[in-house]
Amino acid sequence: MADHGSQGDHPVGYCLQPFDPPLPNDKIPTIPFLNSCSKTVLPFFDNIGSVTFGPLKADVSGNIDKLTKVYKKDPEKYSTVDEFLEVVDKKTDKNNSVSSLLWLKRALEYTEMFMRSVVSGVCDGENVIPCHDLAYDSCLRKYHGYAVRALVWVAAKALPYRTDYLKALAGLPVDYNEAAVTTQIIVFCDSLRANLEIINNLFLTTGLDSDEIATEPPVIEAE
Repeated sequence: MADHGSQGDHPVGYCLQPFDPPLPNDKIPTIPFLNSCSKTVLPFFDNIGSVTFGPLKADVSGNIDKLTKVYKKDPEKYSTVDEFLEVVDKKTDKNNSVSSLLWLKRALEYTEMFMRSVVSGVCDGENVIPCHDLAYDSCLRKYHGYAVRALVWVAAKALPYRTDYLKALAGLPVDYNEAAVTTQIIVFCDSLRANLEIINNLFLTTGLDSDEIATEPPVIEAE
């Protein structure tokens, strides 16, 4: 049996507010998108293991911060996410906006697949490690070097039980209702997927996707 972390090891959950839908012209407003990443996706890592998954959370947070800084340099120009990819090639990506958005996208895809798996029968009873394994192998593993893979492997051993995780997502209400939380998770994931489909298409049409690999565990950069 996996050595899951107890419920007390993980901060009480967060509100699963859906991402804003893309605009009719398939544009994604930058600030609402980044705000949603900060307010919902970052706490996701707290709920699955604030200490063990801390480095991955730091990587996501760092990429959000980098994109926010680029936006602040020219809010009008970077009002929508697609503008982060308006470079000739990656060598001209002086702001690292392409790389930051690419790694953020990958983390968001992992988050979505993990959460969907938890409510779609992938778990082995209360064990959510199969959900993590499916999401990690599909979305992140091939982009991570040995050191990062080893870190994630260890972190997965401390994942919470399924019921504890769902209760944490719900904020541990007295009247916890699994069916209601499941519905909320699906709505959240659908809203995230709508944004990811557009971002994936942006990388496809610009040819800026890559197989760059993270060889070292991510760290928080000093200001």
